[in-house]
Amino acid sequence: MKTVNELASQYQVHPTQISQWKRQVHGRVNELFVNGPGKSPQETEAVQAKLYEEVGRLKMELDWIKKTAGLG
Repeated sequence: MKTVNELASQYQVHPTQISQWKRQVHGRVNELFVNGPGKSPQETEAVQAKLYEEVGRLKMELDWIKKTAGLG
């Protein structure tokens, strides 16, 4: 594992900047892993609802194809 100074040197930023980024991440770690970066719970729910709608539509199409092909 690298030190803050090693990282700062490698990425050509000031060590203080890395420390600030680290504090920001630690303050939002739960939010980042639950909702993904930059997504609000409402955005997550909207995407999820759209995906469930798509799954339902595809299931209906599959059922119809099975029925017309005599498989179901």
